[in-house]
Amino acid sequence: MLEDGTSLAQVNPVVQTESVTNTKRAEMWSGNLALTWQIRKGLTFKTAGTYNTTNSRVNVFYKNGSKEAFRNGQKPYGQTQMGRDVRWTNYNNLTWKQKIKKHQYDVMLGQEISYRSNEYLLGQAMDFPFDNLGNDNLGIGATPSKVDTGFGEKTLLSFFARGNYNYNNRYLLTATFRADGSTVFSKKNKWGYFPSFSAAWRVSEEAFMKPVKWISNFKLRLGWGTVGNDAIPSFLSLDLYEPSKYGSGSTTMTVLTPKQIKNRNLKWEGSSTVNLGFDLGFLDNRLNVTADFFIKDTKDLLLSQSLAHVTGFSDQMQNIGKIQNRGFELSVNSVNIRTRDFDWQTSFNLSVIRNELKALDSGADYRTTRSQFDSNFTQDDYIAIVGRSLGLIYGYEFDGIYQSSDFYTTPEGRQQLREGITDNTRYTQGVRPGVVKYKDRNGDGIITTADRTVIGNTLPKWFGGITNSFRFKNVDLSFMLQFNYGNDIYNATRLYATQTRSGRRNMLAEAADRWSPTNASNKVPAFDGYITNDVYSRFVEDGSFLRLKNVTLGYTLPAKWTKKAYVSKLRVYATGQNLFCLTGYSGYDPEVSRYQDPMRPGLDWGAYPRSKVFTFGLDIQF
Repeated sequence: MLEDGTSLAQVNPVVQTESVTNTKRAEMWSGNLALTWQIRKGLTFKTAGTYNTTNSRVNVFYKNGSKEAFRNGQKPYGQTQMGRDVRWTNYNNLTWKQKIKKHQYDVMLGQEISYRSNEYLLGQAMDFPFDNLGNDNLGIGATPSKVDTGFGEKTLLSFFARGNYNYNNRYLLTATFRADGSTVFSKKNKWGYFPSFSAAWRVSEEAFMKPVKWISNFKLRLGWGTVGNDAIPSFLSLDLYEPSKYGSGSTTMTVLTPKQIKNRNLKWEGSSTVNLGFDLGFLDNRLNVTADFFIKDTKDLLLSQSLAHVTGFSDQMQNIGKIQNRGFELSVNSVNIRTRDFDWQTSFNLSVIRNELKALDSGADYRTTRSQFDSNFTQDDYIAIVGRSLGLIYGYEFDGIYQSSDFYTTPEGRQQLREGITDNTRYTQGVRPGVVKYKDRNGDGIITTADRTVIGNTLPKWFGGITNSFRFKNVDLSFMLQFNYGNDIYNATRLYATQTRSGRRNMLAEAADRWSPTNASNKVPAFDGYITNDVYSRFVEDGSFLRLKNVTLGYTLPAKWTKKAYVSKLRVYATGQNLFCLTGYSGYDPEVSRYQDPMRPGLDWGAYPRSKVFTFGLDIQF
């Protein structure tokens, strides 16, 4: 609010809240049925099915007083969208089990089909003569502005087989094979075939291990397998069209225009994994250690590829490149103390994963991608480089703020950069005190787009958790700590809320420390001391954290109290989730991800923080 009483605010937030109705109602129905038939001893047939449907209705109405009605000439408008989502599956398998002396056999043949469809109907009208009926009568709107429908469906048909062999509980073999057919691909690429194999040796069952009493379990495991991914929208292999209106005034016509460029060459994304691991148990399994080493190779990645502007389309789904994940996973479970009145158990897990882009199908050495979090930021801000990991943030390296001491005044009264200070030719009016300074990566003495580089890696070096459980007589307590170390976060929310020139938008508090002639900040530029769509390392932050994920406190009433009520056990408990998080990250929560795209992870664009949840309950057993 200014001194004269006028306001720079675009809307009155109280009036806006009271003038907008936005409701959603959903009805969900689900059911499942299973039938098992033992045909003969060792031979069993099982069939199972599920059905789920959701009917939804969303009503949005903007009354007089809302900013939307103001932009529509002070006339209300509203819309209603009705949707239906249907999912069903059917699963059938035939299992044969047989034991002959020390040999055990287990063979299964199966088939599964799953289906999903979704559809919607949208109606929108404007220029309502009054607004007290809201969405109850869209027909009174003088201008029906939009009617739209949509439909999508997907079917997945699978056939699979599995065979297990166990010799004397010492040598174990498993082989599986799947054939999956998905309607999201064209006819020639509809089917994917995925075999797998694993073997295990229980060393602790061998005679030579019997004298080693302190090792209660020792098992070696080796496995290889393939899986497929078809998680893409339907109809990408088909020509799709959408209606568009052309003309002016009352003379318009509806025509069909292409909606996408079809790709009939899309096929299954495939991953193959080699795994080597062991299980160790000590002291009658009071201490158990499980470790796995794995290498996972993925080819034909299903990703969106940017297209040339001359095509008329921004992107197309394609099979792009190969990546490899290598890692180590460790799990330790221990019974630290066990007495009549007191128990203490600990579970610990740690994962270390390294990722590498092996190839791009285009033959290029790198590929840049735009996060598209806001239309003001038009530069690519992620880069994938062959030989390095995915999730690399791409931009300029922040080198402080140009200060008055970086300049001298010419006899004509102009400010000139001192010798040795890097110039940034991208400032159209020239650099000046208070504007952002970037590092000259290629050493040519000026800043251009060629100085962009990798400014962050969103993949963690390691992550895991630890859980401790205690019991003292009838009181039990457990807590879980979750940790993540070594990843960077692209804080687009902070970038937008400190570097968007608008007098009608709130800014983060750090903007108050911006550079000025009386405040020579070297961290925050002047109000207009930046190029709006530049991404640079000031907004790349360490995402490491330690979170108290869960705490549970319980009390079990003595049996002598509960047995009179024919209750075998009565326990009361309280649980808290996400109670605190230790992190240096400036955003609400360091666990962020805007997209599921592996090319653009670790983006915080208005990410919703984890909620604190408190639960109180009773556990009653009869």
